Amino acid sequence: MQVAKLNSQLLQALLNHVFPKVCSCCERPLKGVENTLCLACEIDLNFVEPLPLPKDIGQLFWGKSTIEQAFSLYEYRLGSKLQKLLHGLKYEGHKQMIPHFGQLLANAIQSTPELSLCDVIAFPPSSKKNRRKRGFNQAEEIAKVVSSLTDIPMLNLFANRGKKKSQTEQNVYDRHESLQHAFRLNLKFRSEIQGATVLLIDDVVTTGATLSECSLLLESSGVKETKVLSLAYRLR
Repeated sequence: MQVAKLNSQLLQALLNHVFPKVCSCCERPLKGVENTLCLACEIDLNFVEPLPLPKDIGQLFWGKSTIEQAFSLYEYRLGSKLQKLLHGLKYEGHKQMIPHFGQLLANAIQSTPELSLCDVIAFPPSSKKNRRKRGFNQAEEIAKVVSSLTDIPMLNLFANRGKKKSQTEQNVYDRHESLQHAFRLNLKFRSEIQGATVLLIDDVVTTGATLSECSLLLESSGVKETKVLSLAYRLR
């Protein structure tokens, strides 16, 4: 048993020497207890204790949805380290940051009374095209981690009705227009969300169009309240 353990440690040491682990952000070799990110990047990103308090971004949804409260941890800035990490996750399949992002959001829930009492965690749907291209829905993967760390059950509540245009180059108005009736509720979960408070987890909030459409569906299905928590929000 000890020999096997020693051999495993030696093999891991050899692999780390030949293929050194690097920081997901700056790509410098990781040292000691560093994991995924180097300490310098963690500090620069404000990913270390004390973590930032969730910011109230509820104004993004005023007049557009039934979302009662919305919070986000970081501001999304083009060219920032956070933008690089989120872009790598979403478009390059760099999934190694998912546990880290999930932990940050779980910490936010546990420290925010308005969020800790939610009954269900959900996430906005990804189009079939994006899921085929990426192989996963990043919001779903992050939500799974959050659910496991907070013991709040996660449900796959939404599905796309069909094709929809990419939102990347659309303005605020066009995004809201293109998403009207773009989703449907998974009816098998309808009884489980009656009278519930649902927390929608997302990676980045921009216009809030997708989350707004989700909230309207939830309201029509008997949900008591819809709240939002995202890793980042983008000002326009």
